[in-house]
Amino acid sequence: MVRYDAPQEAAAREVLRLYPEVRTELQKIIGWPVEFSPTFVLLTEGVLEKMTESPLVTALAVPHRNLILLDVSKMSRHAFVLETTMKHELCHLLLHQYIPENELPKWLDEGVCQWVSNGIAEIIMEKKVSILDQAALSGGLLPLSRLTGHFPPEDRSLLLAYEQSQSVVTYISEKYGADKVLLLLNQLRRGSTLSVAMDESLGISVAELEVAWQRSLRKRETWLLYVSTHLYEILFFAAALLTVAGFVRSLWRRKWRYEDKEED
Repeated sequence: MVRYDAPQEAAAREVLRLYPEVRTELQKIIGWPVEFSPTFVLLTEGVLEKMTESPLVTALAVPHRNLILLDVSKMSRHAFVLETTMKHELCHLLLHQYIPENELPKWLDEGVCQWVSNGIAEIIMEKKVSILDQAALSGGLLPLSRLTGHFPPEDRSLLLAYEQSQSVVTYISEKYGADKVLLLLNQLRRGSTLSVAMDESLGISVAELEVAWQRSLRKRETWLLYVSTHLYEILFFAAALLTVAGFVRSLWRRKWRYEDKEED
């Protein structure tokens, strides 16, 4: 079902057109059937911002009501893709349909939903500057224990929480495999606690995962910091190599031309 105001009819029809494909793709990724009928509500500009008290929010899922709220005006203005945003929010409903709320930490919930929607979040995230990179270098990462029940309301901390959530789940997928992410979710679906599910699927605790993930970030950011710090030297050296290569090439050309003239 799609609820909308008269001026949003075109967007409502697009939601109806996209939904079957979104549902099918999500079921293929997670492997769980969508056995409920969600309701999409298209909101006018400013309504969702007033509800959430944040100008960054573009969509919101309400699992206990199978409800998805969409601010289509923000999506179009910020080049958000409607289809992937729908998939992200439907993923929230699907996870909460099978996993008890108290066993699904917020960071894992958001991380998985960004993972299945190719990094698309339900907030406006400026991709030019990564708050996660800055936090990793400065030691300002948020502990996962603070991201269990809810995310901080401040804009910068909220953006960081979303980036961290995506980064942690991506780390699990890249290090252990995508199948381990699904195994973790299935363990939670069977009723295991998070600590038990982590041990049975990854063989480590949440604390150990957090330490390993942060270590991987610091290792990556060390190289980024080195490159950014020595950028001019690297560019100058590369330019010097190109100059030398051009000079050598020019000498070879002159040599061959000279030899050709001698033969004539």
